[in-house]
Amino acid sequence: MNKIVICFVIAAMFLLPTVNCVSVSVQTNVGAFTEHLGSGVGGQINGNTVITRDALSHAVWANGPVTSGNNNRGCSYASTKSVSDNAGDTASTSVSISNAKSYSYRYGLSNMGSFAAAAEALDVTGASSINAQAKAYNTKVAAPDVSVSTTVTNGDLHGYNNMAIAAANLAYAFSKF
Repeated sequence: MNKIVICFVIAAMFLLPTVNCVSVSVQTNVGAFTEHLGSGVGGQINGNTVITRDALSHAVWANGPVTSGNNNRGCSYASTKSVSDNAGDTASTSVSISNAKSYSYRYGLSNMGSFAAAAEALDVTGASSINAQAKAYNTKVAAPDVSVSTTVTNGDLHGYNNMAIAAANLAYAFSKF
């Protein structure tokens, strides 16, 4: 499965200079992620991914012109990630960035057997909209599902972090900015 992920990342690296939008989706027995990367004409998108047996970490950063014309929309990014532990307890994070001058986004997913964790961090400048969310839920009825979310319209969001942890009888989520 790791070879498939590496092929997607390599394909995206070669396709990014030639198109304005790339979508990547990967799903394994431990977790999954889907991301949509977009940039206006003259924009630039960069990224890297590290995969281990129990974890995935990914970073992407972009910048580009934002003008009123249809061809230069600024940089956009949308991603949803989830990871489950051995009992099916799930932690997830998601982000949506629209028409930003620049952004830097990092996340990590981990299955530690008895718990699952998902975390993300972002810095965004000059976006028309930003939405970030962390959610934890588990298979036990006694434990509640929890979620935190942050939304910014026409602005910046710097130093933002969130995390979700799910385990037996535990669902935890927090955000900081």
